[in-house]
Amino acid sequence: GGVNMLARAGWVKDTLKPGDKVTVKYNPLKEEGKPGGEFESVTLPDGTVWDSKGLVPPGGRAAARPDAGPGE
Repeated sequence: GGVNMLARAGWVKDTLKPGDKVTVKYNPLKEEGKPGGEFESVTLPDGTVWDSKGLVPPGGRAAARPDAGPGE
């Protein structure tokens, strides 16, 4: 699950540091009023973006794979 999946994707204990001002994107739960959701990505103070697959290349994952179709 969660932590192990991030570690396999290249996250390390210093990827996020205490006090970092980050932007987190997530898909909220469909049931209104319930806290939580599915993690999508986090943007670090230096502008780099990490998701569950690791560091996202500039321009996004699709830009790094010119053969990728929509939604990949």
